[in-house]
Amino acid sequence: MEKVSGLFAIVIASLALSGYAYLQHPKFGAIAEVASLDRSPNYVDGRFQNLQPDPETTINEDDQKGWIDMLMGADNDKTPPGPVPTDVTDLNSLDRAEDIVVWLGHSSFLFSLPANGYLLIQC
Repeated sequence: MEKVSGLFAIVIASLALSGYAYLQHPKFGAIAEVASLDRSPNYVDGRFQNLQPDPETTINEDDQKGWIDMLMGADNDKTPPGPVPTDVTDLNSLDRAEDIVVWLGHSSFLFSLPANGYLLIQC
């Protein structure tokens, strides 16, 4: 067990040293000099300032409550008032000589490109 631990420590140390040496390559640049930072209009009071205001949060309280309700299983009348409209398409009846894009639902699409065949994309 000691040999395995020693070998593991050597491998980790080798990876760390290799990573450090790799990051010293000139393509990663150098630490910025204070004189060059002062030339930037975004460098104010020793810090860079965003050009756009930075919102404190990207989720408002209603969104947070919605996520908590969803995770806790609360329904809160979020079911649709009636059946969701659907359209049934016979994919075999589509003209295979034309480029076709069919939305299969949520984030799934079927692309039919005659030159390339069929392609199913799920995002």
